[in-house]
Amino acid sequence: VITPLLAKDADKGASTPSLTYTLSISNPTSSPVSSFTIDDVMATDFDYVAGSTGGNCGASEPTGTTTLQWTGITLAAGGSCSLTYQAVVN
Repeated sequence: VITPLLAKDADKGASTPSLTYTLSISNPTSSPVSSFTIDDVMATDFDYVAGSTGGNCGASEPTGTTTLQWTGITLAAGGSCSLTYQAVVN
């Protein structure tokens, strides 16, 4: 089983009440990984902003509310991508 590496960062936009989260995903192995799932647990006082998923991982909208789940992500051997989304205080 190959497990991609994941790092998370948050940026508060100066002109918006939302936070933009960036999940940086990398595959440090010499084998591709395909159709894997990324789960991200939201802080209890934040809500996901519908339609805000972006980045270059090819991810569509996540399922879930307190734990966001993106499926079907593929990474080439040694590859990486970034997945972004926004959240607001509830």
